[in-house]
Parts: sequence; structure tokens; C-alpha cells
Amino acid sequence: MTYRGASILAIDLSLASLAYAKSKAVALGIDAIEFGRADILGLKRLSRRFDIIECSGVLHHMAEPEAGLRALLAVLAPGGLLKIALYSAAARSNINQLRRWITEQGFAATLEGIRAFREKLSASGDPNAAAIVRSIDYCATSAIRDLLFHAQEQQFTIPGLKRILADANLDFLGFLFRDPGVKTHYQNCYPIDVGCTDLDHWADFEAENPLTFESMYQFWCRGAD
Repeated sequence: MTYRGASILAIDLSLASLAYAKSKAVALGIDAIEFGRADILGLKRLSRRFDIIECSGVLHHMAEPEAGLRALLAVLAPGGLLKIALYSAAARSNINQLRRWITEQGFAATLEGIRAFREKLSASGDPNAAAIVRSIDYCATSAIRDLLFHAQEQQFTIPGLKRILADANLDFLGFLFRDPGVKTHYQNCYPIDVGCTDLDHWADFEAENPLTFESMYQFWCRGAD
């Protein structure tokens, strides 16, 4: 619905996820999407190039996120745009503490284990509980499994992002926020950065405001021509 008139390929490892996505596309009357089961690391076999690639919440669940990024760049058209979303280490500090508690308590990543976790968390008085209980992810078992019980997760810092983008020859174009007040606050702190693209300033800003990227680092970047 964002890219009207475009030809779109949607991929995932999960057939269930693809089936759900296709059913939603049919319900919305969208017929310009091609669905395919694929692994990011095997995308080069498509022998296709894409003007825009969106990869949200995927790379940070890979053993080697930068290998996944390189695979995406291999199918990005010259000067193409890439939208990425990755977990912030600073914003997930409370998540990491809860994960240690989950391990100590021995909660399994099963329906029964997650229910037991919810029940014990509510009665625990844990200072990290309030923010989690308010999260929309707390309301569904699949979401809370992804939030707290995922088998593999990498977390990032802004200096780390800066290095990764430089190594990949990608130009940083800016972060995305649901709340426009975040950028207003940033601009008040760093009026010299008119385009809000100075990652060194953003690193300082996050240090002062560690929950800024609670919903992930979501950003656009541009590939080399």
C-alpha cells in the first residue's frame, strides 16, 4: 500500500508467515506482491536487482548479521535504498535483565512456560516488569516469545552501526520514529545537524536518552551508485 504501482517480492523462511501475509494481501485487494520462501543468504541466486529493500527485525536474529547485510547488498540496484531495523543494546537493557531472570527461573519457551513466566513476573515486583507488561508484545504468546525467549539475538550500538554502514559503503539517510517529538528533542540538542544524520551526535543523544530506540533502530540508507 506504500509502494503503489511497484512490483514487490516478499520473502520469508516461514511458510506459515508467507501464507498469512498472502491472505492479508488478498483481503486488501493487493495483487502486485510475489511471495517466495527463501533464505537471505541465498538471495544472489535470484539473479535480480531491487531498487528498494526493506529488512525489519531480521538481521539481528542471524548468527552473522553482516553476512545477511552483504547478501542484501548483492541484490540492491546501484544507488538503491535500504530500510533496516535492528535492536538497540541500550534500549534493551531491561529485556536483557529479564532474560537472565528467565534463565535463572528455568522458564521454557513453550506456551506453558510463557504462561508461568507471566504469572510469576506479575507477582515478582521486578522493576523491569512494568515496562514489559505495558508492551503490546506482552499480549500475545508469539510476540513475547520473540521479545524475551528468542534463541538467537544480536544487539547493536550506534557506533557499531556507523562502522557497519561504512564497511558496506552505505550512506546513512536518517532514523524513523513513530513519535515526531524525538527528532524535535534531538534538533533542540544538536541544531547544527539540520538533516539529523550525524551518528556521533545520535550516539551521545542515546547515551542521555537510552530508551530512544525502544522500538529498534529503524533507518534508511543508500547504496553506492
